[in-house]
Amino acid sequence: MTRTLIILALLSSVLTYGQNEEDILRASFHNSFSTARSAGMGGAFGALGADLSALNSNPAGLGLYRRSDFNLTPNLGGSSSKTTFNNQTESKGDVHFKLNTLGFAVTQDSKKINVNKVVFAISVNQLANFNTQFRLKGENENSLLDVFADDAEGTDYFDIQDASIRSQLAYDAFLIDTLNGSSNQYNTAIPFDGSNHDILVQRKGGISELSFGGAANISDRLYWGVAIGIPFLNFSEKITHKESASNTSLPLDRFTYNESLDVSGVGINLKMGVILKPSQKLRIGAAVHTPTAYSVNDNYSRGISAEFKDETITPDDFVGTYDYRIKTPLKLMVNGAFIAGKSGIISADYEYRDYSTGKLKMSSLSGDNYNFAEENAETRESYRETHNVKAGVEIRIAKKYRARAGTRYMQSPYTEGELSDNVSGPIISYTGGFGYRDGDFYLDIAAIYTEKSDSYYAYGSSYIDEAQTTNGRLNLLTTIGWRF
Repeated sequence: MTRTLIILALLSSVLTYGQNEEDILRASFHNSFSTARSAGMGGAFGALGADLSALNSNPAGLGLYRRSDFNLTPNLGGSSSKTTFNNQTESKGDVHFKLNTLGFAVTQDSKKINVNKVVFAISVNQLANFNTQFRLKGENENSLLDVFADDAEGTDYFDIQDASIRSQLAYDAFLIDTLNGSSNQYNTAIPFDGSNHDILVQRKGGISELSFGGAANISDRLYWGVAIGIPFLNFSEKITHKESASNTSLPLDRFTYNESLDVSGVGINLKMGVILKPSQKLRIGAAVHTPTAYSVNDNYSRGISAEFKDETITPDDFVGTYDYRIKTPLKLMVNGAFIAGKSGIISADYEYRDYSTGKLKMSSLSGDNYNFAEENAETRESYRETHNVKAGVEIRIAKKYRARAGTRYMQSPYTEGELSDNVSGPIISYTGGFGYRDGDFYLDIAAIYTEKSDSYYAYGSSYIDEAQTTNGRLNLLTTIGWRF
């Protein structure tokens, strides 16, 4: 086989291929916890305060500190996934260690009338964890090559890169080709009888936020605070798609298609909150988080290799880079807590977020004027308002010891019936914890189990059967801290 390979140009119109509504969701959906104490209560700590988690929820909670504080929270986590595709189940898992929270708060007595204390705090906190991997294997009546051929349909072979980069790679590898007598109609190297699929998806990274905040304690009744957040987004995804023809008499034995994506970004946001203490037993709070304005860079590559019975063909990989901006949705929060003296605490948080309001925007670094109108319209159609709830309890079991339990329910951001290529259900977390206090020193431990179910279409619901993925994640947080 011989064919002159078409040299791929890094056209700006092509480079926007990878940006879509999923980029907005990835930057907006925060699934991590903060300190071990707040995590042990399901993250329902907005009205309680005196904890560094206030910087990422209700910054007015900083005003409830009586003394200065320093702590750090390492996070040992493991995840597992089970993916069922055409009655065949595959399992994958991984283990990771990260620093969840590191920071300090400094209190200072105020000389102003009715202002008892002012508090300043700095922390680094993990907001989202993207680490996961899953695998699906099985036979499907269609092939990924059908997608490449359909993308190219109606486009002359000498302009095929204008249809899609994937089609160009498949054409260069002789996996799709023009029909006899046609320059713009295509067939594939697996034209019938289906193929055996082996697809591995690996994702890594997360969002960590550097936060600066301050709060004031007004007469031990009213607390207000503000925080500036600078989140750092890092995400990588690698998809390895292997196929072999069910019909072994075909010239093609198998092919491998690879996609990799590396995303990095930095943003800024503002959080404002207030907490009212109408009595010693009751606290009520509210907070607003402005949209985060991200500047983002994508680096990605696509490659393909075809193993025929007489030779192997591997065209040069396509690589691209693109700069753009993301505006995440606004977040509103209401908090409440009941404190039963020294016996225990009951706390709950409610969060509202409308993911359909997120937007992709042009970056001056991209060198084009692409406005993402289609992608933002798809965002409005695919996503919806969400209502998330956290609840937890803490019980004092002895002078120095506390026991905690909680739960968190995060509603799916997808509209009902939306056939996304990666539709996620609600995320439910169950938490429990233990606390120890001895003078200036304290130690908190929390265990968190989170589960969710996904419907995954490897390359479009009209070509491939649905795969059902169940993901479970167990995290162990340990906060070590000192008050001074």
